[in-house]
Amino acid sequence: MRKIFNAKTIQTVHLSTVVFALIVVGLGAFTRLENAGLGCPDWPKCYQNWIVHPRITTPALTHDASYKAWIEMIHRYAAGLLCAGIFYLNMWQNRSNSMILRITAICTCLQAAFGMWTVTWKLHPLAVMPHLMGGMMITTLLTVDYFQRYASQNNTQLIPKSIHRYLHLLFMVVWLQIMLGGWTSANYAALVCPDFPLCQGQWTVPIQHFIQGFSAPFGFQNYEGGVLSGQGRIAIHVSHRMGALICCVIVGLLIHQVAYYRNKLPQELIQMTGQLSILFALQIILGVLNVVWTLPISTALMHNLIALALLIRIVTMCTSYSAQSPPQTIHRQRSFHAD
Repeated sequence: MRKIFNAKTIQTVHLSTVVFALIVVGLGAFTRLENAGLGCPDWPKCYQNWIVHPRITTPALTHDASYKAWIEMIHRYAAGLLCAGIFYLNMWQNRSNSMILRITAICTCLQAAFGMWTVTWKLHPLAVMPHLMGGMMITTLLTVDYFQRYASQNNTQLIPKSIHRYLHLLFMVVWLQIMLGGWTSANYAALVCPDFPLCQGQWTVPIQHFIQGFSAPFGFQNYEGGVLSGQGRIAIHVSHRMGALICCVIVGLLIHQVAYYRNKLPQELIQMTGQLSILFALQIILGVLNVVWTLPISTALMHNLIALALLIRIVTMCTSYSAQSPPQTIHRQRSFHAD
């Protein structure tokens, strides 16, 4: 049986799992944007059935409810297939080099739990936001593991400490910014500021509004549509914009450092930085368009996926390079390990 599951087959499955994870994240974002998170009021079944079919959806449900049920169950089916792919990889990959996959499997179990709580807790923000972040984390881990196994050379390239530090700082800030985006989505705060760059005609938000915005709500039967006050949602939205501004500053500093050391850096790092800059500029444009165009599904979906692409690019850059002690010399440090 192991001859059937040879190295080439496993690599193909791994790549397919990465691509499928991207699709599942997109489906999750689409489900959220279509307000279909409660399209199926029960879990794991949908209206007490495993498959949504005409006997269930008509005439018992309205057309809109039927549509949302289909969206939710397609997302669940896809997530189930992704889980199968991840556990397959854990079963057949080389056990001596599968720590990332093991972490991914644990995250997948937690993701399934948060997917259940998203439904049973009626879209409570404390279930929705971790569920959104879990999808990002799983896809990033799968991509990094694939990159390290099949797409990278067996060496660690050394770069100046300043660039290395900025990369890791950018990772932390972007991760926090994605969390802010998840909190914005979970509390339905994306449309609370219809203007840009101001929000409701103002530059500042009182401190007490931030306290409202970042206090988890409790005691409600259903959290669909959001239950926070308008002031709290404004504070959340403004925080997300402030996070984007901080990201701009750090990306600018990283670009400056790469330009300063450009004659001593690996060409791949310069190219990756260029790709990162393009993705980040596109993300900012999409964020603005989400406001001025009143959150169209196409741009909002791309905003989610570009955020994931940014995270993956930053993590692959962080894992591909190490900080060198003397900043004047760039060379490669070979790592020898048994195949």
